[in-house]
Amino acid sequence: MDLGILIPVVVAIVVGAIMLLLRSSPSAQQSKSADELKESKDPSESSSETKKESLPPVSDPWVSLGPILKEADSEYSSAAHPSALMSGTHSSKGIELLSKEQFSFKQIMEIAQSDTPAAACIGLEALSRRKDSENAANAIFENFDGGNSFILYYILRYMEAKDLPRAIERCLGKCQYWWESNTVAVQCVREHVNKRVQKGETFTFLKELDSMDADDQEGLEKFMRKLGVGGLEPLFEGIKAHRRKNVDLDFLNSFGQTLDESLADDIALHDGLSKALG
Repeated sequence: MDLGILIPVVVAIVVGAIMLLLRSSPSAQQSKSADELKESKDPSESSSETKKESLPPVSDPWVSLGPILKEADSEYSSAAHPSALMSGTHSSKGIELLSKEQFSFKQIMEIAQSDTPAAACIGLEALSRRKDSENAANAIFENFDGGNSFILYYILRYMEAKDLPRAIERCLGKCQYWWESNTVAVQCVREHVNKRVQKGETFTFLKELDSMDADDQEGLEKFMRKLGVGGLEPLFEGIKAHRRKNVDLDFLNSFGQTLDESLADDIALHDGLSKALG
């Protein structure tokens, strides 16, 4: 065969073989596969990424509540009346948040029994609005020492919201000497007494007076008179009976003589003493 013809044929065959080998190599296939994947992305993967971007961040409700309660302190400090907290920007947010089911009853009780007055008021108002808080009264009164009129206000709101009896007696058993001159204490107790009287409730002290000394009971009587409402007569009688029961008759009889109260009308007083007593 003519070499002039044979050489070009051989060269063509060799070049074709080399091209074939390059096209079938693993690196070329991987490159092509990567390019194809870029161009034809899985639709479900794209959808998943979109969903992840659209989901709101998950937050712990306690984390959300902390800053709210902190800001509510300033609203509490500037409030002239406890009802102002319910319209305060941060206090109202706290009440709304605690009223939801994401907080358990136990968690709200922790807030309602807080040493921070603003938090306690917010927790108590949330208890008033929740359906699972009917049995909170005992724990509320055990924790209340009578030292804050705003908390007193929200305790009475809770008792009225749940239509629970004996709120007045239990609150009066915590009476402090300064209640008589505190506008919030006088107004909220007076309003609650009137509401309960209209519902036909009568009042009777049980063990509420046992922890009060004579000075406390005297301050309680002054406060009750300051209320200027009807329906409290049984409570005044209860104070008198409690005072008589706790008089140390043996001590008094050691240097004098005590008489039965039923004989009081038969005792004749000297004119001068009678005038002095009024």
